[in-house]
Amino acid sequence: MLKVGICIQKGGVGKTSAALALSQGLRKRGYKVLAVDVDPQENMTDALGGEVDGVSLYDVMRGQARVRDAIQNIRDGLDLLSVGLSATRAEEELQDLGTDAYFLLNKALSGLKYDFCIMDGAPRLGILSENIFCAADYLIIPLLCDVFCLSGVENLYGDIMRVSKDTKKKPPKIAGLLINQYKKRQTMTAILEEKIREIAAVMGTRVFDAKIREGVDIKKVQLIQGDLFEDAPTSGITKDYDAFITEFLKGVKHG
Repeated sequence: MLKVGICIQKGGVGKTSAALALSQGLRKRGYKVLAVDVDPQENMTDALGGEVDGVSLYDVMRGQARVRDAIQNIRDGLDLLSVGLSATRAEEELQDLGTDAYFLLNKALSGLKYDFCIMDGAPRLGILSENIFCAADYLIIPLLCDVFCLSGVENLYGDIMRVSKDTKKKPPKIAGLLINQYKKRQTMTAILEEKIREIAAVMGTRVFDAKIREGVDIKKVQLIQGDLFEDAPTSGITKDYDAFITEFLKGVKHG
């Protein structure tokens, strides 16, 4: 199972939308996918129509439940694990575990039989995001052509390296930076794109050629708890995500 984290320490950049589209697009291509909502806000869970009550991923991480009891089937080929609202207390509840706390998510996912596990992180640094750093084989970093996003990406990279040093674990590979809400004709866009490429080079990664345009179709699909590739197949945003997934698959090692 290839584990992929979608992370950035900033809200409003399309992080959850990217995680949803990647999960649904991989399923459309015939892969068996586990979507993992590691954000206590549970936006991914809501968009997929998942249950927010009952056994949660956080229960599994604390050793209070079995992972198979927390997995929800969304549709054929797509399952969901939701961290649960109680995970908001993770920082205080797990602090006594030391570096062992970083590996609870990886332990919970161990032994599961899927082709891909797509993990949607919280838009802030904390023990849950750090668990993704230690569980993921690859990270995808979504961002906007925005000055504040650039500093967020640089800070995220620093945190990934710090966690790797603290845990003595090799950091996950960064599959690429994904530009969302792309506005091709804005003057500042070309300047910021060049800066994004410079940051990617420092991180030893790339900027995906596929860029996700602005549009309301993805929000409409999420509102009805639908599937972007089934409910808006001709949308420009759907085509953008499809191109991104093709590019992503060419750049990663998977079974």
